[in-house]
Amino acid sequence: MYFRQADYEAIIKTVNEKNPFLKENDLKLISLQPGEAVASMRADERVSNMYGMVHGGALFSLADMAAGVCALTSSKNVVTLNSSISFLQAARPGLLRAVARCLHAGQTTGVYSVEIFDDAEALVASAQFTMFFYQNLKPGLSHKEKNSQPADSEKN
Repeated sequence: MYFRQADYEAIIKTVNEKNPFLKENDLKLISLQPGEAVASMRADERVSNMYGMVHGGALFSLADMAAGVCALTSSKNVVTLNSSISFLQAARPGLLRAVARCLHAGQTTGVYSVEIFDDAEALVASAQFTMFFYQNLKPGLSHKEKNSQPADSEKN
């Protein structure tokens, strides 16, 4: 699934303006192109751990957002299915940048790598995400709820 440049710009605008979690945590989508997304986070004391370093959960949120948006270049609707992250060195507060790249995009899943750099361009974390591409679920309707609805053959 490939978009025109105007489509990517619209996705960037929508992601940055319509996602309360991203706004609250100062995450931003910087650029988007086929198979690659770049995102940033202004990390400050609000996302620091007791040692004064950026909390691993904040780094994971940045990686997850970058992978998820990168997956939007492969499928219209995506959610994280599985992920792992390696923290390579402590990240100090400042501007962090995540680069997500598509490794594989199939019919129902895709695999994405994410590297996170600090403001000195040091690699602080590396992650891999498997994203699920879904088509038929409506937002807010779980798989269990969808499957609990009676089939046509069960209706009277």
